[in-house]
Amino acid sequence: MENDILHNKFMKHIQALTLCYDQKAKRRVGAPSYHEQIPELVQAAQNVLELNAIGADNHRRTDEVRYNGLSTKELKAAIINHLKDQYPQIKNISESTIRHLMLPPCSNRKAAIYYKSKIIGKVVSKRNSRPSSINNDSHFASAQIRLR
Repeated sequence: MENDILHNKFMKHIQALTLCYDQKAKRRVGAPSYHEQIPELVQAAQNVLELNAIGADNHRRTDEVRYNGLSTKELKAAIINHLKDQYPQIKNISESTIRHLMLPPCSNRKAAIYYKSKIIGKVVSKRNSRPSSINNDSHFASAQIRLR
């Protein structure tokens, strides 16, 4: 008899905790993300990437696509140009927001390889081997500085 009463109290306590946890999980803090405010953002970015920077992936035997030659700055400008009439607030979007849409959530975990990013693309790692396009003599000037 006492065991049944204790069991019922325990079960009610567990249900109350579960209900409280579920309510906390539904509550969001902060501003909504850009891909929630602008539903066409992800699709517009995908279209821009497919039109401007598509390349065949010769290293794998899958149907994966590798994007080449389009920086996040150029991608941002193309997205703003494509969606500025429908969504005037898209002018405030930053390059880091575009970059974060290409990264999986919790990218520092080992399990990040199983997560999918919002935009199916990959942020290319930075390289210093590419010569600067500011001036035609910039590569020569940088080589001269290194020799001294």
